[in-house]
Amino acid sequence: MVKNLVDDDSVYLDQHPDSGKSEELFNSGKVGMFLTGPWDLPSFPDVKYGVQVMPSFGDPTNHQTIAGPDNWVIMDNGPDHVAAAWTFLQWLVDPARLMQDSLATGHLPTRASVEQLPDFAKLDQKYPGVGIFAENLKNVLKARPPIAQYPRISAAIGQAIQQVALNGADPKTALDAAAKAADGILAVPG
Repeated sequence: MVKNLVDDDSVYLDQHPDSGKSEELFNSGKVGMFLTGPWDLPSFPDVKYGVQVMPSFGDPTNHQTIAGPDNWVIMDNGPDHVAAAWTFLQWLVDPARLMQDSLATGHLPTRASVEQLPDFAKLDQKYPGVGIFAENLKNVLKARPPIAQYPRISAAIGQAIQQVALNGADPKTALDAAAKAADGILAVPG
């Protein structure tokens, strides 16, 4: 699919994804579709846009997505520090506090209970479309694996997609190479 989109000039390839150029082009109406997440919705204040889940391949009802779990760690640096850290973490993940953060940033809340708060509807009003991202959270069936090798495996897959999009590589060949690289990465204990 990526190769087909590139081959028929349906995709703007931003060689520097952190440059903001894609967002500028979308905001100015020069790019008609932007693949992103809820974190980017505050970047589109002057554009009338819609949000849709990505199409699925194979089973049209399967819109699985992956999530990266948030990990909060308390180091045992004595009882006073542990107690202070625990107090801070309780404040940080309090549903009302998470709702406040979501309204300020457009981020999806990290707790499902936040969706039950009365102010949750305000989030979709302030950042239109964020409700679709929230609704799609029910399709988070797997988390990113919490292993040391994951960033390298993710990079190998991303580089394969990049080879297809930017260099015209054969998709099967590129993904087979990424799978082989992932196997090699996993063969070495993290």
